[in-house]
Amino acid sequence: MKLYAIKELFNMVKQIGKTWLILPLFFFGFITKSQGEGPMLKPNEIVAHGVIFTAQSTAKFSEKYSLIDIRPPYWTPSTSEIEYLEEVLNGYLKNSDSKSSNEISQRLFEYKRQYLGYTDKGSHWVYINGFCNAYWKKNDSWHSELVVTFDGGPCFFQVRYNVEKKLFERLEINGEG
Repeated sequence: MKLYAIKELFNMVKQIGKTWLILPLFFFGFITKSQGEGPMLKPNEIVAHGVIFTAQSTAKFSEKYSLIDIRPPYWTPSTSEIEYLEEVLNGYLKNSDSKSSNEISQRLFEYKRQYLGYTDKGSHWVYINGFCNAYWKKNDSWHSELVVTFDGGPCFFQVRYNVEKKLFERLEINGEG
């Protein structure tokens, strides 16, 4: 809302003499958005190893990047679900058949991850999008935008985690460009 509109609103309230009516509205966020904005959405959550995207962000990315192949209903993973997933991710990478997954496992502490919640055949899944410090240290957009690259080798990987079964599937490591 423009400053003049706020002043105008306060002048109206002052004339009526009911300032006490506007203060609760102000403190509860009634006057915190600009005109034309949609409802305020919960922000993505930054965690130790990356960012948990909200269901709303995940829906946007799914629409924009159909190649990630995730389906609604979308949901927002909890920090405890992500913490558990992180406890077992390195072991999964170590035991995978790929030389590149071993390389990622040895340097996993240098990677950041993006976590997107989706549903497949009634099960809750987390799509994990990982990228190395050569990317995330020079680019902050990963906090709010899905990182999508087609090359880059083991600097970029994706894997899916079934929350109920506590299993990883479909590890994909980018090829060299």
